[in-house]
Amino acid sequence: MITIIRTIVISSLIFCGTQQNDQKACNIFNEHLNIIRKRIEKVPDLKIADISSSILFLENITLIKSKSDGNIYGRFNPTQDDFKKWSNWFKANKSRIYWDASEEKVKLKGVSLN
Repeated sequence: MITIIRTIVISSLIFCGTQQNDQKACNIFNEHLNIIRKRIEKVPDLKIADISSSILFLENITLIKSKSDGNIYGRFNPTQDDFKKWSNWFKANKSRIYWDASEEKVKLKGVSLN
């Protein structure tokens, strides 16, 4: 019985979370990572605003700054290194993110982000 419980606990830590709010947060995070991946792979028809907002989202949650160049309109060229760092951060911290329905945004458990 203890082995089964340990397996369940470990599984819940590996996956994003069992609660719907945790899954929503993971889906949103993955959507932003996917936009960055597509930009790096030069997939056509990406909206510039989506690229810039994904960079800002990922920087704000992870506190890992992009090496992307930019101008007064934003940053639009994330690097492969940015993508790798954000992906690794997500693998290590996905159990800590959740969707805050009252503020309608992804947050990190135990951290106050603006």
